[in-house]
Amino acid sequence: MDIQQMKYLIAIVQNDFNITKAARKLFITQSALSQFINNFERDEKIEIMNRKNGRLTGLTPSGERVYSYAQEILRMQSRLTRIISEESTVQKGTVNIGIHQTVLRIFFSNFIPQFLEENGEANVKFIEGGMVDIRQQLLEGNLNVAILLEPTELDEDQYEEYTIARTEIAAYVRPDHPLTKVKSLTVNDLADYPVVSFGDNDTVFHLVKNRLEEKGVDKEFLFTSDSWDFLVESTLNSDIVALLPTVDFGNFQKRLDLIGIEDLRFEESIPYILKIVRPIKREYQAFEDYVFNEMLELFYEPDKSLRFDNLK
Repeated sequence: MDIQQMKYLIAIVQNDFNITKAARKLFITQSALSQFINNFERDEKIEIMNRKNGRLTGLTPSGERVYSYAQEILRMQSRLTRIISEESTVQKGTVNIGIHQTVLRIFFSNFIPQFLEENGEANVKFIEGGMVDIRQQLLEGNLNVAILLEPTELDEDQYEEYTIARTEIAAYVRPDHPLTKVKSLTVNDLADYPVVSFGDNDTVFHLVKNRLEEKGVDKEFLFTSDSWDFLVESTLNSDIVALLPTVDFGNFQKRLDLIGIEDLRFEESIPYILKIVRPIKREYQAFEDYVFNEMLELFYEPDKSLRFDNLK
C-alpha cells in the first residue's frame, strides 16, 4: 500500500465509509475509490472492509490494524515533508508559488512585474497547474504559497488560509444561444447542450460535477482544457456552454466584450472562492514572509474589506 492508497483508506474511514463523500473530499471519482478497495483486497488476498448489502459498514480486525499503521505512516510522512520544506526555504529569497494560469493572469499580471522590478534579487518561481495538482504539491512540501479554491480540505492546524476573492461559476455562451432567453438559469437547463470546463485536475471541474449530480443532471463534459480563452472561444460558433469562473475584474472582461460572449449567472450560484494558503511554521524566512504579505495585501482595501468580492 503506497502513500496515496493510505490517504484513500483514511478518507473512507473518516467519511463514515460513505464512498461518495470520501471521493469528493479526495477529488476523484467514486468508481476509482471503489476500484481501489476491490483491487487491494484481491491483490493482497486480505479483507479490510466489512460489507452489508453491497455497502461498506466498517473495518475488519485486519483493516483496523492496516488503518492504524497507515495513520502513523502519514503522520511521519507529513512531518518529513514539513522538515524538507523548511530546510529548502533556507536558500535566501527562494519562494515557490502554486497557482492556476487563469488566476495568475487575472490578478497578478501587473503585480508580479512591478514586484520583481522593486526586488531585483528575488527568486520567485510560479508552479502552474490545476488546483487539485497544486494542492497535492502543497501537501508534498514543494510550495511555500498556494492559491486554492474553497473547500481546500486542509488541516487548519497545519495550514493558514485567507480568502482573497469571491465570485461564481458562470455559463459562457454565444449571444444568440437559446439559454440567453432563460430568465432564471439552473444547471438543469444545461441538459440539452454540450458543456466544457477545466479538467479534472482542477477544483472547478469537481465543483461543477458535484452541482450537476446534486440536481440529478447526468452530464459528461464534451471536452476539458486548462485554457480559459480556448474554452470560451469554443462557444462562438456552436451550442457549447463553457462553465468557468466569472471575470468581473481584469482584462478578461474586456476580452469577453471584444469577442461578444455572454456570461450567464445561475439562479443558485456555484461559489468560486479563492484562498491564499501556506504551511504554518514556527518561523518563516524573512523574504518568504514578505512575499506572502505583499500578495495578501493586494486583495484587501485599507479598511481590511475584500477588494474582489462579486459573489451574489
